[in-house]
Amino acid sequence: MANSSSTPTSSSGSAIPTGITDCPGSNNTIYVSQTTSGSDGIYSFRKLCGYDHAGGKSINMEAFVPSFDACIAMCSNMNVLNSQGGLEEVCRTVSFNPAGTMPGNCWASDETDIVESENGISIGLFVG
Repeated sequence: MANSSSTPTSSSGSAIPTGITDCPGSNNTIYVSQTTSGSDGIYSFRKLCGYDHAGGKSINMEAFVPSFDACIAMCSNMNVLNSQGGLEEVCRTVSFNPAGTMPGNCWASDETDIVESENGISIGLFVG
């Protein structure tokens, strides 16, 4: 009986997942994400589909997240952690690109100036 051997194979052509967005259906709606502990959030964000940061101010954090809602949650939770530490809310907007790739498709910023975007990018604008 002959011995057979198998050689492990790998594929470098794995597809990179794209982020999930509810735009344009959620345009101009208010979203409150849950906190990291799963309780109701305290910060509200207005979803604006087809907009992006105008640029010129700091990006406080970049991450690769699965959805627009998760992007807003990142910003909201940054503000929760800051408020618990006695600091003011520093995340004013998030910009989400569902077609973005690693290392980031979500950018949290203190930017409040926004511009229209035709690249599928949407923002969550802090409203309180």
